[in-house]
Amino acid sequence: MKISGKIISMVLAVVMVFSLTVPAFAADRIENEQTPIIYIRGNGEPLYNAQGERIAAEIEDISLGGDDEDEEDGDSTLKTVIETSANILIPFVKEGLLQDKWDNYGKVVYEELSPLFEEAILDGNGDPKNGTGVHPNVLANAEAQSHIDHGADGIYGVYDYSFAFDWRLDPYEHVDTLHQHILNILEATGEEQVSLVSRCLGGAIINAYLDRYGSERLVKNAVYTETMSNGADLISKGFSAQLEFDSKAVQRYLGQMMHCGDTGFGVKISVPALAKEIIGTTLDMLTQTGMTGIALKGVEGLYDRLYKALVPALFHSLGQGSQPIYWTCVKEEDFDLALDIMFGEEGSEGRAYYAGLIEKILYYRERITSRLPELYKTFTEEYGVHIATVAKYGYINDPITEGRLDLSDGLVSLKDATFGATTARAGKTLSEEYINKRIAEGKGKYISSDKEVDTSTAFFPDTTWVIKNVHHNRFATEMNIATEICRGTNVTVETSRYPRFIMFDEFAKTWSPMTEDNCADLGFMSSVTEDPTLKTKLVSIISFVKVVFNFLLGLLKGEIKIG
Repeated sequence: MKISGKIISMVLAVVMVFSLTVPAFAADRIENEQTPIIYIRGNGEPLYNAQGERIAAEIEDISLGGDDEDEEDGDSTLKTVIETSANILIPFVKEGLLQDKWDNYGKVVYEELSPLFEEAILDGNGDPKNGTGVHPNVLANAEAQSHIDHGADGIYGVYDYSFAFDWRLDPYEHVDTLHQHILNILEATGEEQVSLVSRCLGGAIINAYLDRYGSERLVKNAVYTETMSNGADLISKGFSAQLEFDSKAVQRYLGQMMHCGDTGFGVKISVPALAKEIIGTTLDMLTQTGMTGIALKGVEGLYDRLYKALVPALFHSLGQGSQPIYWTCVKEEDFDLALDIMFGEEGSEGRAYYAGLIEKILYYRERITSRLPELYKTFTEEYGVHIATVAKYGYINDPITEGRLDLSDGLVSLKDATFGATTARAGKTLSEEYINKRIAEGKGKYISSDKEVDTSTAFFPDTTWVIKNVHHNRFATEMNIATEICRGTNVTVETSRYPRFIMFDEFAKTWSPMTEDNCADLGFMSSVTEDPTLKTKLVSIISFVKVVFNFLLGLLKGEIKIG
C-alpha cells in the first residue's frame, strides 16, 4: 500500500509532539524518577524460639460467643486464664484491699503473667533470650531479595525489597544491616538512591538510619505511614504511669472494641448482636446515671496506691518494658518519669539489672527523641530527603490517658502521626473562629471537610495525607500513596492523584475523596460526647429497661436460648 509523504510527515509530527509529553514523561519517570522501595514494617513480623516454633508476643482479641475456636485449646486457655486470674486476685484482696499492703503485689503480677510471654521478653541488656527472634529463613530471604533487580521493567513495587528485622531490639542495632541491604539493592539495580517506606514502629528505624547514614544521600524519599516515631500516648503515659480514668471514655472505647469485632481489625471484642445491644445500653445507663464514674473513682483511688508496683510489672511481664523499640514511643516530657517508674530510681536493683537496656534507650533519646523536629529539618535540608506522612483517624487511643479524646487510628494520635497537625477532640469539630482564621490566612485547603483536622500546622503540610475511619491495624490506601510518592520526584498533595483527605469504607474496602456529604464519624465516636442531662439520663434508663424486658420476654417465649 502506497503512503504519501505528507501523511508520513504528519504521523512523524504527531509522534514527536506526543514523545515530548506522555512518553517522555513516562521514560523520565522510569529512568530518572523511579527508586527501589524498601518497606520497613513495625512489630508485625512473627517471632520464633530456637526450636523454630512461633511464640506469643501480644494479646489483641477477646471473643465472647465465638463458634470458630478449637474446643480443646479453648478449654486449656480458659483453665490457664482462671488459674492465673485467681493467683493474681487472691493476694489483691487478701493483702491489698484487706491489709493495704501493695509492696509485693507487682512481683506477684509479674510472676503470674511473665511465663505466658517469657520468650518475647528481652534480658537486662535489651537482647533476645534463648535464641528467640525473627525466623532465620525470613532474614535470609530478605537478604537474597536485595541482590535481585526487581525493577528490570522500570517499575519498583513497595514490597520488592522488604527489610526484615527483630522489631523488639534497639533501632540502631539494625542500621548497619539496613545500610548493607541498601548497598546490595543499588548494586543489583544500578540505581543511585532508594526510598524508605515505614509503618508503625518502623519509623524509628528510618530515624536511626538517617541519623547515622543520611549524609551519604542514598535515600531519596522517606514515607512514614501511621508512624509512632513521634510518640504514642499509650506507651509514653503508660510507662510513666500517668493514667487517668473517665467513664465516658471507657464507654466509647468499649463501643469501639465492639465495632472492631465487626470489622476484624484492632483491639476487638466479638459478641452476638443481642449481647452487643445489652452491653451498649447497660454501659450508657451506667455512664449517664454516674454509676460508672463512681466505680472508676474507686479504681482511681486503688491505682494511686499500687501504680508504682503494678505498672512496671504489667509492662515488663508483657515484654514491652524490656523492648527498646517501644521506648522510642516515649515522648521527651515523659522520659525521666518513665525511667523511674519502669526501672526504679537511680541506684536501685532495677537500674542495675537493666543498665545495658537503659544505655540503649538513652542513646536513642539523645540522638532522636530530644531533637525532634529539628532532626527532620536536617534530613530534608542537609540530606535532601523528601519526607511524606500518611496518617489515619476515626478512632480513639485508649480510655485511660490524657489523650483519650484525641483523634487517632486506635493506637497513635493523628497529631503525632502527622508530625503536628491540629485536631479536634473526639466527637467535636474545630471552632468556627479557628477555621475562619485559617481560611483568612489562605490555609482553608488544609481543613478537612468534617472540620476536625487542620494539617497546615504539620511539619510537612504539603506532603501529609490523612485517611478517615480506618484502624491502625488495617491497610487502606496508605501503601498506594507511598508507592506513588516513591515513583516520582518531590510528590506533594497538589501533584498527587490522592487527595489530602480521604474517606475509607471498612466494609466495602473502598476509598473516596472526603466531602461534606461523606465525612460522618463512626457511631461510637459521637456517643457520650456531652455531659449527662436529666433527659439523657431518663432516655438511657428507659432504653436499658426496654432491652432487659425484651430479653426476658424472649427467654419466656423460647425465642432466645442460652447455652
